[in-house]
Amino acid sequence: HIRIHINTHTYIHTYIHTYIHTYIHTYIHTYIDTYVYRYVCMCARACTDR
Repeated sequence: HIRIHINTHTYIHTYIHTYIHTYIHTYIHTYIDTYVYRYVCMCARACTDR
């Protein structure tokens, strides 16, 4: 019974960890992509103005 409980707990913990990791990774990736895109656009505009 205890062994099953530990396995379930480990499974849930791994599942939650993977879910949170994926969520954070997606969020950061989207944020960085947007930030880099804006930065590149600003840089492109500045270079074009010159």
